[in-house]
Amino acid sequence: MSGTIVLTGANGSAALWTVRYLLQHHPDKHLILTVRDTSDADANTNLLREALAEYPDASSSVRPLDLSNLTAVHEFAERLVDEVSGGKVPKLESIISNAFYWNLASAMQMTGDGYEKTFQVNHIAHSVLVLRLLGSFAKDGGRIVLFTSDAHWPGKNALEKIKPRIPANLDELAKPPADEPEDHMAHGQNRYALSKLAILMWMYALDRHLQKVCDDSILSEIHLTVSKNPRFSNITAVAINPGNLSDSRALRVNTPAMVQMMSKYIIRPLRPLLRFMDPTMRTSSEAGTDIAKLAVNEASPGYRGFLTLLKEDTSSPDSLNETVQEEIWAKTLEWTGISAATAGVIMHLECGVITSELNQGWMQNPSCPDFERMTTIVQTSMAQEDTVIPEHQLSERTPVIAFDGAISTVTIALPNRCFAFSVTFLLDHPKLVSLGKEKPPLHFHPYQEEYITVTEGYLAVECNGVEYTITPADGEFVIQPWTNHRLYPTAQRDGQTITRFLLSGKDTAETYKLDELFFENWYGYQDAVFVHGEPLSMVQVMS
Repeated sequence: MSGTIVLTGANGSAALWTVRYLLQHHPDKHLILTVRDTSDADANTNLLREALAEYPDASSSVRPLDLSNLTAVHEFAERLVDEVSGGKVPKLESIISNAFYWNLASAMQMTGDGYEKTFQVNHIAHSVLVLRLLGSFAKDGGRIVLFTSDAHWPGKNALEKIKPRIPANLDELAKPPADEPEDHMAHGQNRYALSKLAILMWMYALDRHLQKVCDDSILSEIHLTVSKNPRFSNITAVAINPGNLSDSRALRVNTPAMVQMMSKYIIRPLRPLLRFMDPTMRTSSEAGTDIAKLAVNEASPGYRGFLTLLKEDTSSPDSLNETVQEEIWAKTLEWTGISAATAGVIMHLECGVITSELNQGWMQNPSCPDFERMTTIVQTSMAQEDTVIPEHQLSERTPVIAFDGAISTVTIALPNRCFAFSVTFLLDHPKLVSLGKEKPPLHFHPYQEEYITVTEGYLAVECNGVEYTITPADGEFVIQPWTNHRLYPTAQRDGQTITRFLLSGKDTAETYKLDELFFENWYGYQDAVFVHGEPLSMVQVMS
């Protein structure tokens, strides 16, 4: 089986044809098809099941996903990540963000997450899905298909009454002011248009962050040369305007009577004639087929950017403003609840120093949302030595205190080590207690072996998805260079409230290496970002 394709809104007018095309022409694909209502009471979901029944040997599943509930979206993504990492489903080949919402017939609606429903369903929720699943793509990459519309371009959509403009305060996209005057169709169409403009601009930023090599000025500052991570640089994101679909159910849902009458008596019967005036006027079957071809790279292979139908195209002048694109990128991370730390990994995931794959781990603890879980292939070895705790002396230098005193590190002297610290976790400290079972991010160090010796209590070290519990009886635990790993407190015995361990590293002649200054700065920096909310610094991450 070649790969998994995730399709949201799989019972939609065009999506049904996307599914049919994939079943017929790509039977080797595993399809994960999401709908809001999986029950037999939903007529559209029954149409989807009928299409699947025509291909009984196909590998597919229909799953519930409510994009108006961000908790559900995060949990859906996390479960899927687990399935991919556990080998239950193939790695991802494509995400098709097809589902959408609009409301042209009644007052603005807010979701339980506090966001305007059109904007959340169309943009925020799909951003969560894409970002959480990036690390589940295959090594040779894949494609992300996002959906925009001619409505993103002021003056091009027949239903437009209010021109779509990105507000100076981006929060007004997700939490708009009250509709004045009360014209449901005008404001509803404008909210829809703005969501499609935001999707388009976010797509441009996403492509840049997936493709770019780190800024040369920063690289020269830290004397480091890196290259792209092919896993991510081979993922292409596109935003397609699929056309004006004459037979789309969208024209008959949450629309005023006038639009429904136009759909029934003018648009559908006169589609062939209308197409002469509007070349983008077409059927859902045509659009659905194009979407499928894009998803599997049959159409525009390797292309990144905007398409009208399947034509590589130029979007509106407003949408090409890179400054605003980056502002929407950053604000979207805030809306999604994805942490600053995760954002840093996404923004620099092509850099060799931090190529850990973005993976599962939406943080449910709002008091400390910045410890996400990430996973990659890692290696480790346990030193076969006698149980000996190295002799060491504490330095007179001031300890580095992090997480409001829950973690402290003191420089120590160990022979033949480039750096060495005694690290103490106070397990009953409120800051550590509040984290519960949350874990810090996976990371790796180039060139140098890293050594861990527990002197008191119990410490968990995770490597390659396997958790090792290290005790004073286990001696020195060795982590090889380039190995992704993380360490954290684990369940204690006999009422232990302290975990203490020695952390040290082998010396190297390489220019870029870990040393005492690095670790002192790093622990302090984590405290500044995770506890005190200071902004992420690219120089610090790269250092």
